[in-house]
Amino acid sequence: MRIAICDSDYGTTATLENLLYLNAAREGIRIETEAYTRGEYLLNDMLSGISYDLLFSERMLPDGSGLSLAKNIRSFDKKILIVFHSSFHNALEDLFHVRTFRFLGKPLDALLVRECFLAASEECKDTSDGLVFTEGHGQKKLPYHEVAFFESNRRKIVIHCRDGSISSFYGKLNVLEQSLRNTNYDFLRIHQSYLVNTSTIESLSADGIALAGNIYLPVSAAHRAEVKTHLARLTPP
Repeated sequence: MRIAICDSDYGTTATLENLLYLNAAREGIRIETEAYTRGEYLLNDMLSGISYDLLFSERMLPDGSGLSLAKNIRSFDKKILIVFHSSFHNALEDLFHVRTFRFLGKPLDALLVRECFLAASEECKDTSDGLVFTEGHGQKKLPYHEVAFFESNRRKIVIHCRDGSISSFYGKLNVLEQSLRNTNYDFLRIHQSYLVNTSTIESLSADGIALAGNIYLPVSAAHRAEVKTHLARLTPP
């Protein structure tokens, strides 16, 4: 999920980014954020072809109101979810004209930001969001969030679900890894044989990771540095 934040206050931007990455890590959702101090910078980027799924914008920006920015964006992007945040709670009039998704008061409340983020991520999900595969003589569909990790076993990929159930299909883990990069979910390669949903990771040790449900998987030497860097990025300072 690509998220833009437009606010002239660096403290608010930093707080919001930390909360978003924290909740994304908890849910195993892949996000990218970009911060803007002026609405015109965001507008120019979007007009040049850069797109976002979600926008958090200060209601009153130094170079004009956030409402004007939203109206300009709505003229060419009907799908982006817009969330306004402001210290002025009486600034709600006319927000329905730009189909505002949510309104957050300032200072930001961590719980309300989480609720907003989760609602937005659900809204942004593609209706086909899930893995479709053939098992036996039938076709199955499994939502990505139900997967704990994938395991490569000879010519098969074994799906280990959060509830302990197991499915499998013929395929290559490298191909699956590439396809998962186009989803909103964060799967991390830790070994030639394992691809893990990062939201299930509880701890990292010198040579392995512990997952929810008392599962321990090895991290190969070839992937150790990448795994450590990736998990550090998901943990806010």
